[in-house]
Amino acid sequence: MTQPVAEKRNRGSVALLIAVAAVALLGFAALAIDIGYGLATRAQLQNVADSGSFAGNRELATIYGEKGNLDYTKYTLTSVDKARLLARINEYTLQNKAAAKPIAVSPSDVQYGVWNSATRTMTPASMGVDSISVTARRDDQGNGTVATLLAQVLGVQSFSIKAASAVNAVSGLKSMPAGKGDVPFGIAKYWFTAHDSPCSSSSAIKFHPTGNLAGCAGWHVFTDSPSSASKLRSIIQGLQAGTFVTPETIADETYYNFTGGTVASAYPYFVDLYNSKKGPDGTWLVHIPVYDKDDCSNPHATLKIIGFATARIYSVTTSPSNTISANVECSIVPWGQADGPSKYGTSVQTVRVVK
Repeated sequence: MTQPVAEKRNRGSVALLIAVAAVALLGFAALAIDIGYGLATRAQLQNVADSGSFAGNRELATIYGEKGNLDYTKYTLTSVDKARLLARINEYTLQNKAAAKPIAVSPSDVQYGVWNSATRTMTPASMGVDSISVTARRDDQGNGTVATLLAQVLGVQSFSIKAASAVNAVSGLKSMPAGKGDVPFGIAKYWFTAHDSPCSSSSAIKFHPTGNLAGCAGWHVFTDSPSSASKLRSIIQGLQAGTFVTPETIADETYYNFTGGTVASAYPYFVDLYNSKKGPDGTWLVHIPVYDKDDCSNPHATLKIIGFATARIYSVTTSPSNTISANVECSIVPWGQADGPSKYGTSVQTVRVVK
């Protein structure tokens, strides 16, 4: 018995609808799988960019460190510097894969600039470079596009992925951890504002005697209160014996108590401290606070710490001159919290930002 024509037509239509629906479902499934694959690849590229910018910034700090007492804010990166930085970046990025392929970074995907800690942005620059941005990609501009897994049923053979850039920067030191402070004196902010380039020929400073631009500094008892000559002596002895641990200091938050001119009786103890700490070359590298004062008068007050400096003490004389002579250096330290409010001769290694 033959089936009615209408029934055959209905069955054919249903079969066609099922076929179309199956293709559509397969397409949606393919899209879902490949979208997930793309997101995973993008996350891998982000890791690549992050590792590359971190490695590049560490190498940048090394380059500056090798040049001695360099004021890097006035230094322009050379082609040799940039080639060295790119090589270091690729040394790390090629150890990482995105969609099963090691990622190389081209020169056009590396940007150099100056970091603004307030806005957390990098302005492209060649001079005074303190930050590096790296972009990792899988597209027709670098490393090739990513082949789809299932979306080819919809005619999509591949897709391009460009990761968000990762920025690492040499930034001002925000905090000095407990135990990292070396001496019971600091430098007034005014000393830095009065010198255009404190890491060049004008870097000389005296920590005793004080009270003028040549000795724009003050002695303190850290966060102990009240300040006194006897307390200062005790702290200096404790620093030498290793029994006094300097407190954690946070820029724009911590206040130190300064002693004014009451340091004469403590001075011989500092001579002993210097002699116990100086290296074979007769110098001692110290990390010290910068206090908020707009002149060089000898401070006898509780003052806010607004940043940190590094100085190399090279001479400590006794009576009758009683002079502590040093040079302020632009050092980059590997410890401490980054993204501080200002740079006063000491910066921390890196601060990571993903754009």
